[in-house]
Amino acid sequence: MDASAEASSIQRQKRRWKTPNWQILGLIAIKYRRLLLGLAVALTFLFVQERLFTMDHRLLQPTVDGVRGLIHYQMGQYRKAAAAYRADLRNGGWREWRSGDEAYAALLKGDLSETTRLIDLKLMKQQDDIEAWLTQGEVALEEGNIHRASDAFDHAVSLDDKHFDALLLSAVAHSRSGDIDRATDRLRHALRHDYVGRRITAYLWALQTAGELRKDSPDGSQWCLLAHYYRYLRIFDPSNTAWARNAAIKAIDSGSRVDDAYITLGVLKEKTGDYHAALSYFLKAVETNPRNPEAYRRAANMYRHRGSDLLNEYRMWKGAYTASSSDGFYRDSLVSFLIDRFGDYPQALELVRQALAQEPQNPDLLEQSANLHQRLGKHEDAIRLYREILTLQPSSPDIFDAIGQSLIYVGRYNDAIASFQRALDFGAHRYRSHHGLGRAYAQQGRHVDSIREYETALQIRGDDIDTRAYLCTQYWAVNRYLDAEACLKHVLHHDLHNKTAMKIYPYVMKGLDHSRHER
Repeated sequence: MDASAEASSIQRQKRRWKTPNWQILGLIAIKYRRLLLGLAVALTFLFVQERLFTMDHRLLQPTVDGVRGLIHYQMGQYRKAAAAYRADLRNGGWREWRSGDEAYAALLKGDLSETTRLIDLKLMKQQDDIEAWLTQGEVALEEGNIHRASDAFDHAVSLDDKHFDALLLSAVAHSRSGDIDRATDRLRHALRHDYVGRRITAYLWALQTAGELRKDSPDGSQWCLLAHYYRYLRIFDPSNTAWARNAAIKAIDSGSRVDDAYITLGVLKEKTGDYHAALSYFLKAVETNPRNPEAYRRAANMYRHRGSDLLNEYRMWKGAYTASSSDGFYRDSLVSFLIDRFGDYPQALELVRQALAQEPQNPDLLEQSANLHQRLGKHEDAIRLYREILTLQPSSPDIFDAIGQSLIYVGRYNDAIASFQRALDFGAHRYRSHHGLGRAYAQQGRHVDSIREYETALQIRGDDIDTRAYLCTQYWAVNRYLDAEACLKHVLHHDLHNKTAMKIYPYVMKGLDHSRHER
């Protein structure tokens, strides 16, 4: 091929691969419009399906108001979304969220006067009705009385400082009154728990408040508060993760509550399984504010994921307690670590004793102290403490069971049997009570009674291997060698090194062989 022919060929190839202009693209689109439309619909469907799959059902209501709420929500208009979802509740959606509380049902329907009437009746009968106080606060929010709403929600928190909806609604009221730091503290306390509230209205108030904060161009500490709201909303829709991260970064850039903002970034990393990055953020929070107990607690949990970093985990739990020693939440966390992970019962008991000095009638602290005395073998002290609990809470079958266990250890078998039977008065299907009776009867040599109780316990709790091993010993004690053999085979199949089973196995085999020879 000569030079001119080759040049001509190259020019034709260039013309052939020349980028089409918009006119040509338009003609192609017209020609293949059905194919392109189908492709667009399919891609849109896949995107929507993926988004809807990750959302909580509360955002997906099959009504006109529900769809309107979802559209506003998807557009980031959280205030309008909350208004639409409330309209859905008033127009029949309330039935999904009714709980037997007539006052709350009236609130869901939007009937504020009826709600107020029913609340007044409830509080006349029971002044410490938390749900009534929350409903009263929500009525005040609807009426724009922020001061009254704050008082109602704060009173509910004083009744139960672990009540998620009380903490969340208190945060909403303080956000609306401009008390940003207190609102952030309330949200931080709510989000440290592994559960959320049941009130759909509380969720909608949080949604609305987040939308209003964002619309008002937040600055300073408002960014950290907004990050906490998005952390809460992320529970129901992971797409809020990006909003939470953005707000936390802005809080750090503004230098406001930087430690809490780092905690938010760490939590977001933790939720993705990136524990190393999460720990880095939590340690930054500790470094920024050594008096932030939640930063230590979160870091302790990350060290726990490592499995072998027990000393650093202890250091973080200790730091959380030291930073907020008056908060029972962090004390209980340290006590649980000392018992379950560190095995330091004396230190755990000392912490509980210090708390009891401040709250001598606290049944939870009394039970912790009693349990620790029991673990330490101080059974008479444990029994005394358990009986103190019964003076405060007489209808406590678990306490009667615990007393029975300690009575066995001190050899008071008849008293132990009476205590277990007292627990059974509250309900016959109690595994721990029947198991305890099995132990007490075995100590008395009442093997037939022991067998009956152990068999009953196993009927209640499927197949607890240790209980079955104890049952094997009772079969052996009454010379039921075939039953003992079958029982032992079952135990050793599931727990090859079970000490109770291994101890009696040769004796059962010897007895079985002897009985066969006698035949």
